[in-house]
Formats: sequence, structure tokens, C-alpha cells
Amino acid sequence: MPSDYLWGPSGEKLPIKKDRPPHFASRDRAGQFLDLIWNVLPDPDPILARAGKSYSGLRELMMDEQVETAWTSREAAVTRTPWDILPGAPDRQSRKIADFCRELYRSYKLKTINQGLLEHVLYGFIPAELIWDTVDGKWIPLDIVPKPQEWFAFNNNNQLVFRPRLGSFEELPPHRFLLIQHRPSFTNPYGVKLLSKIFWSVTFRRNGARWWAVFTEKYGGAFATAKHRSGAPEKEIDDILHTLEDLVTCGVAVFPEGTTIDISTDGSKSQATGNFREFESFFNENISKVILGATLTTDIGSTGSFSAAQVHNDVRNDIALSDRDSLAEAHDDVLKLVTRFNFGDSATPPVFAWEEPEDLKAPTAERDSKLYTMGWRPTKEYIMATYGISEEHFELSKPAPDGVGFSSAEPSVQVKSNSVRLSNFGIEEDDADFEQFIEERTKEGQIVIDAMFSEYSKDADQADSYDEAFELMLKRYPRQTKHRKRFASIIDNVRYAVSQLSASSEKTKKP
Repeated sequence: MPSDYLWGPSGEKLPIKKDRPPHFASRDRAGQFLDLIWNVLPDPDPILARAGKSYSGLRELMMDEQVETAWTSREAAVTRTPWDILPGAPDRQSRKIADFCRELYRSYKLKTINQGLLEHVLYGFIPAELIWDTVDGKWIPLDIVPKPQEWFAFNNNNQLVFRPRLGSFEELPPHRFLLIQHRPSFTNPYGVKLLSKIFWSVTFRRNGARWWAVFTEKYGGAFATAKHRSGAPEKEIDDILHTLEDLVTCGVAVFPEGTTIDISTDGSKSQATGNFREFESFFNENISKVILGATLTTDIGSTGSFSAAQVHNDVRNDIALSDRDSLAEAHDDVLKLVTRFNFGDSATPPVFAWEEPEDLKAPTAERDSKLYTMGWRPTKEYIMATYGISEEHFELSKPAPDGVGFSSAEPSVQVKSNSVRLSNFGIEEDDADFEQFIEERTKEGQIVIDAMFSEYSKDADQADSYDEAFELMLKRYPRQTKHRKRFASIIDNVRYAVSQLSASSEKTKKP
């Protein structure tokens, strides 16, 4: 049992106050209770507070084409990523729970749900209601429905509450709502809103377009001038002016006899319209930078380069990874509730996982492959650090020296070209090296095959019937692409080595 006192530095007993609050530094003690209305925290967002805007005003920003383009790109990086639900433990029950939850999630319109949940980035937070019901004796959420932010607020304890009408608030029922926040803090549980950060950029851009149209009409087109006859009355001059306006707008006009018309363009004035284009581009880049973390991929123009594009793409990948992590945490909360309600508190809930693209390291692998043909040899440490492969999952036929990021093969300029190619595989032109090479590739291929059959064996152990096992194995096959590609690569290396050895032998036999 917990003690009622603590031992002090001098051996004295220090009593523990039972009514000690969880937070020593609280809003009430800091004197901020006067800032609270009905025990609810105000949203500290400066756009909502000072510009007199609401969440509906922020939603209007999504009507802007630049905002929509940038957000669609960021959204697609998440919604197009394959997903899976993995067992939380290696036991049979955990696999069955994962299968149950996987089928449940396949019944959802998950892309629509994720699009709604991802809006927490735009508006700071998103509350989503779980629509619970019983289906076949299981208590499951039939849907996950994001709700408008203005229906909710945060109380003095930073807990989400519902506001059914002005001035009244209700606590949320337990296990009924998900809450996803974007960079929340103790002082701002409402989160950081990206739309607030681009509010002025969109506003100035829209207003600038209107003045741009006026400016272009005045200075971007042709200038029409008229010279009236000497001594023309004031009324005739006014008529000529109105007729000149008709000429500019309609292209046709009738002037009195003796009037000279001149239509010309002023290059210096027409070039001034470029300032407005720079004005718009400046705010477009700000919008893209806030939403995507980069501007090159949306406004690359004529100044882009491959290296710069690669850097910007890496930044966007980091943002997409962060977005996927936020959604995965929310889905994990749902899976925990489903597991608890249907399988008990002792059951291990599954986890929601995004499947990373197999070509994530393709540029690095292509570079390393070229360096390999030039004599470079990677160390185990380099492979583990660069590709994230565990040491027990691979072995090097000719390891590089310890502590070196790479080692170079012994150069031999005098060697024939075929011998150089064979040395890339650790083969010299003798039978012993070739047999060793075949033996190593055989072991490597056996490891891949064992891994594939191990997965099939798990499916068979999990199944309760032959038909169920057959169905699980069929579902497993598309997810073994990485194993099949690895095995095909081993076969290709063997074929290439054999062809080069054969070519070298034929060349040696010739007189």
C-alpha cells in the first residue's frame, strides 16, 4: 500500500497531502480564471480572434485554387498509401483479432474517413464520432464521422466538450469520440491551424487579382489618342472622348471630320504588369510552402533542377510520414476499443500500419549498384544504416574491413574485361571460386524461400479448415513481392555470372 509520508533528506517524515491537485501550476492558481467564459478556454488563434473570422471563414479559403492544389497533393500522399492491420502479438488469438479488425476496416470507406481526419492539420483539431452498434454479437463502430470544430470547445482541463447551444457545454460520453490535434500545447489545445497561416496570403492574392485586372486594362493594352480640329467646341470634344472609349471597348467608332486617331502601345507601361505577376507568385509560393513544406514541386518554373526537386520531395515525404503517423495513432485508438469490448482487457490489440513503398530507397540502391560495378564493397554497418535491414537477414560473401563505410576491390588494370565483371561477384576464373559463388547464392536463395514458406506456414496454423488456409495463402501471395523480387535478383546474378564465365572461357580457348 502507498505510504502516507516520504522520508526527508535528514531522516524526517514528510506527510503527503491526500488532496494534492494533479497540477501545481494551473490556470486557476495563475490567475487566468478571469479569461475563461463558462469554464471554457477561448481559441487563441489570432485570425479567429482579431480578424473576426470563424471556422466557416477558414473553410472558404479551400475555395482558392492554389490552396486546393497544394492540399490535394498533400492529402494524396496519405490516402493513396496502402495500409494493413497487424497483430499486436505473435499468438493465435492476436492474429484472429487482427483479421477481425482488418475485415472491419475493409467495410469502411477509409479514404473518405482519412480525408476527414487529415483536416486536423488545416483546422488545428478534428473531433470524430464513433457510431457504435452490435453486428453478429460484436460491438463495433459502424462508421467514423468527423464533426465540425465549431460544435466543440476545450474546458479548463484541456478536455474536449460539446456545445449544444450558446453558453452551454456538455461532457462527451466515454469511448464515443476520437480527437486528433495538430501540434497542441497546454496553452493551446485547439492546435495550430495551417489555414490561419495562409489567410493573409490568400486574401492579398485574391484582392491583388482584382487590381491586376484593372491595371492590365489601363496599362497592358493599346493606347488610343485623338486630335480634334482647332476651335472645336467643348461638346464636340466630349463626344470625341466618349467615342474614343467606345473604340477601346468595342473596336468601332465614328468621329467628326478633321479628327485624327492614333492607336499605339507603350512597352514600358505594358511591362509593368509583370509586377503583379510577381506579386501573385510570391503569395502562391507562401501557400505551397505552408501546406507542402516546399514550393519547387508546384511552382518549379524554369529555375528548377533535379537535385533541388529531390530535396523538396524529401521534405514532402517527411510531412507525409508525419501525417500518416497521426492517422495511425487515431486508428490504433479505435482498434484498442474494439479489442477491449469484444475480446477482453487482457487481449493484445492490433496496430494500424502503413505499407512503405518498396522503391523508397531506389535512387540510393541504384547509386550503390553502380559503385559496386566500379569495385566498391559495402560493409554490414553501411547496409543496416542505409537500408534498415537487420544483420541476421543478410551476410556478405566478402565483408569489407570493420569501421569503413566502404572498401574498394583490388584494382587490376591489366585484367581482361570479363575478369573484371566476374570479380564483381567475388569470382576469379577458376572452378573453386565459381563453386563457392554458387554455394553462397544457393544459401541466399534458400533464406528467401524459407521466409516465404514460413509466412505460408503461419497462415496454415491460423486457419481452421483447408478452405480457409487456401484463402489465406492466396491473400498472402500479393504481399510477397519483395521476396519474389529478391529471389529473381539472385537468379539473375547467377545467370549473369555464368554467361560472363562462359564468355571468358571461350575467349581463352581461341588461339
